[in-house]
Amino acid sequence: MWVIFAGLFHLGGNAWRFSQLICAILGGCLTLFAATAYKRYDERVEPWLGHERMAWLFIGCGLLLWGMGESVWLYYTFSNLSPFPSLADAGYSSLPPLVFIGLLLQPSSGIGSRRLLVLLDSLIAMISMLTIGWYLLLGSLALSSEEDALAKFLGLYYPTSDIALLSCVVLLLVRSQGSLYQAMARRMSLIVTGMGLCFFVGSDFIFNVQQNAGTYVVGTWVDIGWPLGMLLIGVAAYLRRFSPLTLGDMIERRPHKHVHGSSLGPAQVATYSMLGVLCIVLMLNVLDASRPQEAIRPVLVLSAVLVIVLVVIRQLLTIYENERLSERQASALARLELANQRIEEQAHTIADRNAELEHGIHHLKSVQASLANGNLRARARLSEGALLPLAGSTWRCCAQRGDAVLNNPRL
Repeated sequence: MWVIFAGLFHLGGNAWRFSQLICAILGGCLTLFAATAYKRYDERVEPWLGHERMAWLFIGCGLLLWGMGESVWLYYTFSNLSPFPSLADAGYSSLPPLVFIGLLLQPSSGIGSRRLLVLLDSLIAMISMLTIGWYLLLGSLALSSEEDALAKFLGLYYPTSDIALLSCVVLLLVRSQGSLYQAMARRMSLIVTGMGLCFFVGSDFIFNVQQNAGTYVVGTWVDIGWPLGMLLIGVAAYLRRFSPLTLGDMIERRPHKHVHGSSLGPAQVATYSMLGVLCIVLMLNVLDASRPQEAIRPVLVLSAVLVIVLVVIRQLLTIYENERLSERQASALARLELANQRIEEQAHTIADRNAELEHGIHHLKSVQASLANGNLRARARLSEGALLPLAGSTWRCCAQRGDAVLNNPRL
């Protein structure tokens, strides 16, 4: 809360200038602590899967390295030296690749074509964002020749890496649809991580835009995103490590939405929203006849064509997946119908068997009654069926009783 109030109302004096360093250290240490904390034998928490712990270690190291870069930046600032480019950029530039690797190492429940759909969604979002960034900032930076090579490279690197990190939010949204992220620990950490990335990337991108225009002022609301984003990422790691275990029956009772990549979920909405913004940017560029816009137009057109090709490939893959799903459903329905026919045949067989048994039992009862009444000529007339052995024993009883009557005149 102190970070938010200090940024909005310019409170804290010089202490506000250290908030980004403090939050980077806190977020990094909290992430590393969560990734390395020893698990007790009686602790009921969600277990680590695959390279998940290594992923959080990468993210924590990225936050700490960013904090080291911030400390060097503060040293140059207080010494009235130029902080850009400087050794501070070595720490700043380390965060995006380490966080990106950490996000890619997060477990994924998709297999086969599902992962391909996730990859296509991520590529569409990333290229769209890069194209929009090219229109807003990257194009003008690439065409400017006033700065030296290192400054120009870093000026392009930071916003490009910000866009790559922002595209990871789409990747996180896509992964959140999988069954693994129905567990509360993974789901909450994923949501909080996405929020932290949005805050961090938002401040970083606006800083680059204002820095390029020469309008950036230290200690404004723009600076809130950096400390808040890094703190949220540290909280996400803590939630992932120490949130209680979600039982399997609780996961199965939850409604599963957007299980297949072909469904329209939050990730697809975000992806196609970026595509709509890209179309607007392309139209604005075409309608603008100024020379700078004409210079950046080829990249915009090529990027738009590439995005359209990826969208077409994704739609074809979606149609193919839907056809495969329809074939599987048809095959399952055919097997179900065959099983129902077999069950119906078995039911008819059982009904015929029961009728035969009922008829045979009724016949044997009548034979037994005749024998009990003294009719020694009564015989069971069964030639087949399950009651045939019983009919044979009845016949033997009749024969033995007849012999007894013939040998004993008193009977």
